[in-house]
Amino acid sequence: MKSVSVVVLARPKSPILRSHLALSSRLLGLRSLCKTFAECTYFNPRSS
Repeated sequence: MKSVSVVVLARPKSPILRSHLALSSRLLGLRSLCKTFAECTYFNPRSS
């Protein structure tokens, strides 16, 4: 018999907290996208 552990994350009940978490998630995604673009721009040779 295998032991399975389940992790349940608390969900905020307040709409303010929910919107804050959604915004925070979007900002992290945008930051990651900008960082990836900057790295690609930096590491790709420029054609001159």
